Amino acid sequence: MSEPQQGIFGIDLGTTYSVVGYIDETGRAAVTRNSEGDDTTPSVVYFESEENVVVGKVAKESAGLYPDQVISLIKREMGDRDYQRAFFGTEHTPPSISALILSALAKDAEADTGRKVTDVVITVPAYFGLLEKDATRQAGEIAGLNVIGIVPEPVAAALHYGVTGSADGTTFLVYDLGGGTFDISLIKMTETSVEVLAVGGDHRLGGADWDEKLFDYIVEATIAECGDDSLRDDEAMLQELRTLAEKTKKDLSTAETKTLIVRYTGTAAKITVTRKQFEEMTADLLDETVRITARTLAEAEERHPGI
Repeated sequence: MSEPQQGIFGIDLGTTYSVVGYIDETGRAAVTRNSEGDDTTPSVVYFESEENVVVGKVAKESAGLYPDQVISLIKREMGDRDYQRAFFGTEHTPPSISALILSALAKDAEADTGRKVTDVVITVPAYFGLLEKDATRQAGEIAGLNVIGIVPEPVAAALHYGVTGSADGTTFLVYDLGGGTFDISLIKMTETSVEVLAVGGDHRLGGADWDEKLFDYIVEATIAECGDDSLRDDEAMLQELRTLAEKTKKDLSTAETKTLIVRYTGTAAKITVTRKQFEEMTADLLDETVRITARTLAEAEERHPGI
């Protein structure tokens, strides 16, 4: 691996979580860890004061207490030139908010690797058009980074597949259900090229929507057991339940049943949710990904008969 290549960092600027990759001293791909020791960082920004902005886990945990000072899912707004938010008298756009996330990622990556983070490649969803890609590049420039490339996420996956698997002209499907966006791509890869045959997706469909379904279920179940409807206006408690919903979703990946104890206004609500229940309450979301996949494959067949 050449010195220039070793000096380049790859950034997955995700809708819900972001991660930084690099080539380590052995020539292998690795990911950096942030200041809290995690390899992923929540893509959340908390404007605590005029002088201080917080990015990551603390920002995410602050969303319930200070909802008007926290921004999340900003990737869904990339390319929207009309989107603006003001904090402490300063206007912020999707690129400027994303730049704060990128700056935090770069700072943590430097601390973890001991290398200066300057040259970067940023991955974006396949459906990102020129406006979204330009906004992403602008975010990197605002963060003081030299963005040497904007790479579609499925192409990045294909490149990895070509290194570890087959690149003999095989056509394969990349189904990318991220935290906040859904991407579907049909890709043909040879030893010398990566050809994207078709793309589709929904920039407002992702894991966060699965979380929201479970969150709604937990809120309604807690109110039913505690008999206190004031929960709907308790922002701090709602944030706790959002965090609980995300954790429960992950737990149900391995467990068939999860029992939750939620305490509110002196009453303990015992809530049981099964994987089957969760699958049923989110079936419409999954069905939408299948519909988009089928449509994308049909469009690909139209453009490239016999693929």
